[in-house]
Amino acid sequence: MGKRLRFGIVGAVILALMGILLLVLFLKNREDSGSQPQRQQSYTLRFGHNITEDSAMHVAAVKFAALVRQRSNGRLLVEVFPNQALGNDLQMMEMARDGKLDIVLTPTAKMSTLVPAMQYADLPFLFPSREDAYALLDGEVGGLLLDQLPAHGLIGVTFWENGFKHFTANKPIHGPEDFSGLNIRVMASQIILDQFKAFGANPIPIDFHQTYQALKDGVVDGQENPLVAIYNMRFHKVQSHLILSNHAYLCYVLSFSKKVYEQLPLDLQEILSATARELTSFERLETQAREAVFLEGIKKTGTHIDSLSAEEVVRFREATAYITEKYRYVIGDEILARTEQYLNQKYPQRNQDGFIVGLNADLSLASSQTGLAIKRGMEMALDEINQGGGLFGKPVRILAMDHSGIAARARKNVKRFSAIPNLLAVVGGQQSPVSLALLDLIHEQKIVYLVPWASASEIVKNGYQPNYVFRIAAQDDMAGPLLLKKGLEISPHIGFLLENTAWGVSARKGLTASLAAKGMKPCAVESFDKEQDSMLPQLQRLLQTGAGVIILAAENEEVATVVRDLMRLSGRASLFLLGGNISAELEKIRAQNDEPLDVRYVQTLSAAANRGQKKKEFIAHYQDRYHVNVSKHDTMIDPAAQAYDLVCLLFRGVKNSGDLAPDSIVRALEQIPRHEGVVKEYLPPFTKERHDALSEEDLGVANFNE
Repeated sequence: MGKRLRFGIVGAVILALMGILLLVLFLKNREDSGSQPQRQQSYTLRFGHNITEDSAMHVAAVKFAALVRQRSNGRLLVEVFPNQALGNDLQMMEMARDGKLDIVLTPTAKMSTLVPAMQYADLPFLFPSREDAYALLDGEVGGLLLDQLPAHGLIGVTFWENGFKHFTANKPIHGPEDFSGLNIRVMASQIILDQFKAFGANPIPIDFHQTYQALKDGVVDGQENPLVAIYNMRFHKVQSHLILSNHAYLCYVLSFSKKVYEQLPLDLQEILSATARELTSFERLETQAREAVFLEGIKKTGTHIDSLSAEEVVRFREATAYITEKYRYVIGDEILARTEQYLNQKYPQRNQDGFIVGLNADLSLASSQTGLAIKRGMEMALDEINQGGGLFGKPVRILAMDHSGIAARARKNVKRFSAIPNLLAVVGGQQSPVSLALLDLIHEQKIVYLVPWASASEIVKNGYQPNYVFRIAAQDDMAGPLLLKKGLEISPHIGFLLENTAWGVSARKGLTASLAAKGMKPCAVESFDKEQDSMLPQLQRLLQTGAGVIILAAENEEVATVVRDLMRLSGRASLFLLGGNISAELEKIRAQNDEPLDVRYVQTLSAAANRGQKKKEFIAHYQDRYHVNVSKHDTMIDPAAQAYDLVCLLFRGVKNSGDLAPDSIVRALEQIPRHEGVVKEYLPPFTKERHDALSEEDLGVANFNE
């Protein structure tokens, strides 16, 4: 073998060995890098609140920081700043919205400057117990409140607490009358001001940190606060009486800055949210444990400690009941409806003393305004009945159940009503499709069913014998021909726009028959699905056929959609409403457009059409009781008045029969000879053959633009 060849072989071997060595080193480096993950980014978050370091909330906040650090393997560090170290509540809330503060605990009363519905927990005597407050705030109701925060730059995750509020004073307090003439320190909250005004007190807003001195100097005679504030601020040392009233709940929202939260990795977001919710129970238990210590300390100072009895609570609740109604639109129908349903289901005994009139209506969604108006009419009737001694010496109460416009839920409610032994009748809501879906169940369970608004003719003309349904409302068989008559005065070309439900089918049948009787046909018929967000295609096709008048069968929300879309089109047509109400949304649309809205609707009662003294008194009482102004086109007064008359007729029928059996109530209603109602004088209201109380002469067509 030549020398050159030997060197070549040796060189090749060396190169191969070097290659193998390099490969081994490469694989080892890759293995090492795989076994040591890349260092992940860590975050330091600031958590601000207004409570002192010896509070349950601060203890929970510190525990939250420790758990978050542990669960994130040190990637999340939370620094807690108590006692307004970073600013007051409003300042910290704004910092969080701007992304300059990461986590914040804010009293709901202060958060109401952003979300007015957060005044919910300030409603007096709303929660019978702590457990009820927890169930509502941790459930659907709390979710509805927290869902409003992202629009304001915050992510709300849970409610922590500072406890129930109690009264302190220099005299015993056993009823609202004991507050008469007293000067009471309050925080600057309109609900709280209204609460003490309802008691006959003089509420005076004073800064929290100046309250002790104001009590000591006699500037005010009493105040309200949770035990932690009463004890730590020494209010009990300058007040002779502590009254454990549990009249309002002071809770805090734990929320994250939306700007900060959404920039965090998803796993860290979940750690923050889950840990905050998990510690909610710990924080609440810690608050309760400390309250026991505070009470013991207050007792040692000689302060008299009393608790309101169940009867006294009822009197306070009755004195402040109007406040809930006053703030219903602020807090939200859906929130309050779900609260009422929860309380009625949990405490059926609240409705066992006396008799029940049920309400099965949409109290939270599209037609909740009508549902609320119906409930108010019922309340006004029962106020008068109960002030006059009730029925057979017992009170009559409303049990409201919300079906949210869902027929299946409405049927479930009817089954619940059927199990109530002291039920007199059930009042229905606005939607005809829902009432139609209940007819078999109503007659199977033999429930007297009163209809103050739903207009489908088949609801009452249902073929059942005996017929348990009675109505005071403009039925389609009367309203339809009236609208057609007025519409033909404007144009011979009439089109229909009808919701795609059983009611829409019924309305089409009746309207078409009425036109056929005149030898005419609709120029076009269009339909739409519930909650459809645009009607432009249907309206364009109607206008293309030359429709000068459009008869619309729709609920309130869809009415606004149709009007809004019609204003966007170059063509114009008069809109005649079969069913839906004029809503505040139409007033907004009119305010935003220079052109008038040609909208006509059937009415039975309004401020404009009001002539009788009883009608005037009803409207005045309605405005005073619910702190509203009945405007010219406020069609919500119609279902209220019709519900009022129905409940008054029910009371007369039951009283006349002396028998609570449904068949006896039906016969008694059919035999009332005369009744002076708000809507009209009924001569008679019903007969065995006729369960509709209104006739064509009771209806008129109003013009929204006049």
